[in-house]
Amino acid sequence: MTWPCCPVITDQEMGSAMQQLSTQQAEEFDMVAALKELYIYVTKYREPIIEALTTDPNCRRLHLAQKLDSVAYTLGGEETSAC
Repeated sequence: MTWPCCPVITDQEMGSAMQQLSTQQAEEFDMVAALKELYIYVTKYREPIIEALTTDPNCRRLHLAQKLDSVAYTLGGEETSAC
């Protein structure tokens, strides 16, 4: 879908623009704020994320759903087993 008011750009142009923006803001990156936003997002959409992680063969092979649960338990102050 194209928008009449927006210019069409290539994937390469988009990648270049994103890289430039990333470089400009590299010093401004706040790790704690980013982790907080990620935690809020994962908490809000936990069920569909876990479902996707348990459905995808590559995610299952890497045990990503279990790893996400482990991180959630740790951040919630609960103990989790290593297995």
